[in-house]
Amino acid sequence: MATRPHKIQKVTDRDILSSTSATSPAATAQSFSKNLENVVTGQELWQQQRSKWLGNSTRSSRPASRPVISPDSTYDTLLLTTRPFAIRIPLVEMVDFLQEVWAEEGMYD
Repeated sequence: MATRPHKIQKVTDRDILSSTSATSPAATAQSFSKNLENVVTGQELWQQQRSKWLGNSTRSSRPASRPVISPDSTYDTLLLTTRPFAIRIPLVEMVDFLQEVWAEEGMYD
């Protein structure tokens, strides 16, 4: 059985304006309210799922680890090499390092 391709209709700015201008303010407010409810429900579902993923652990309960990046490391010694790092560098630590280097180089001015 052959299927017919869907016909694609070109929508212009005029079509959008005419369809929105015909909508009453009350209908627009009701539509906005319904969309907002969907967003809130989606956020609540996301928070519930996130809680399941994290379990009972929190960031503050993690043991403090020693920094992997040496305080005397430079951008060149750390990032201009093709060798992999000996141990994993936490993202937070790498971001802090890059922010500090970029600030020293005036990239945040």
